Amino acid sequence: MRARRPLPALLGALCLGACSTASSYEAGDAAFRAGNYQGAWTIYQAAGDPDDPDLAVRLERTRWFLIEEALREQISAGEGERALALIERLAPEAPADRTRELAELQARAQQRIGARHVVVGLALLEEDQPLEALRELTLAVAWNPEDPVAAEALAKLSGRLQREEHMGEVLYFEGMDHLRTGFDLRARASFHHAAGMLGEDSRAHDRWEGLTQDMAAASRGEARAFLKAGLLGAAFLALRTAERLQPEHPETAELVQALDAKVRSESALAGADLAIRGGKTEVAAEYLEAVKSLGVETHLRAAASLEERNLQLKLEQEYKFARAYELDEQILHAARVYRALLEQAGGFGWNDAELRLSQLERRAAQAEQAFARALAAEAAGDAAAYRAALEETVRFASDYEDALARLAAARADGR
Repeated sequence: MRARRPLPALLGALCLGACSTASSYEAGDAAFRAGNYQGAWTIYQAAGDPDDPDLAVRLERTRWFLIEEALREQISAGEGERALALIERLAPEAPADRTRELAELQARAQQRIGARHVVVGLALLEEDQPLEALRELTLAVAWNPEDPVAAEALAKLSGRLQREEHMGEVLYFEGMDHLRTGFDLRARASFHHAAGMLGEDSRAHDRWEGLTQDMAAASRGEARAFLKAGLLGAAFLALRTAERLQPEHPETAELVQALDAKVRSESALAGADLAIRGGKTEVAAEYLEAVKSLGVETHLRAAASLEERNLQLKLEQEYKFARAYELDEQILHAARVYRALLEQAGGFGWNDAELRLSQLERRAAQAEQAFARALAAEAAGDAAAYRAALEETVRFASDYEDALARLAAARADGR
């Protein structure tokens, strides 16, 4: 099979005149008779005289045979439309004895185009896309009215669509009856089935689409009311209906976010309550912080109440720690916890913490004075005074500086 030549380049080459004189055209004629039109064209150009009328006739005839060969290649390659456009342009110039061949090429191109539309149409039928298949099969018959496969498939499909159109009209009026009696769901189902038979440009489709939008809007309204009432399960079901009816609607997405925030906020409130009941104030504080960050207005008051409960529990726990330090004579530790407790209380005081802190601060001052005397006695080398001052320091505050360790060392040394 000869290599295919681009048609524009080929036609450009065919427009060139002969460039040399030849005494004989036998080699070119032989190539022509053998069907080697490109070889004949080349030989004629190389061997002939541009002014020789015999050469002009040979070149012109060879040119037409080359054109026909190029057209056949285009048709075989599935470029029937391009081939037909070229045939239409060249037909007025065709030699009388080539018009029949040109007409056959035209018919062949039309058949190829028609066959292509048949294949696409039948595939669309398999995919249950009847309207698209109807378009393709109609084109197939228009290109090639003699194609029996296209004609039969088109006739069957047209009959089916006529039956479906009738059924679609029946379903449409059924939907209107449902709509009048207030059965919107049934009406929507009828309109949906009717639209599938009558197409997207039908009244049934418009009714179905309008009813779908109205029902989705109603579901969003219900979800909004349920959210306000705190009925989260009902709100979820309403939003799921709205999303099914009208996917990716921005208002539905906004309500879904609000529902998600409420669910998570409610969960955090429950977690905070359980943590407070279990005495886990730090865990409760994390839950309450999550509630505040979600910003669900109806939960903020409950969160404030839980926060106050959590604070009171934390103050109680710290008060117990402070009392334990106090009973263990760890006066400085106890004072530090009382100060932190009063600071968290916000200046309102708590139980007898202020009174106890005042007493502890006096003892801490006395411990400071006694410890200073101990250091002075140590520097003076007075072991008895040193030990006595340390004992006084520890009696006032066992956790003052390193007084307890110093006293243990002094007793060990027998000082």
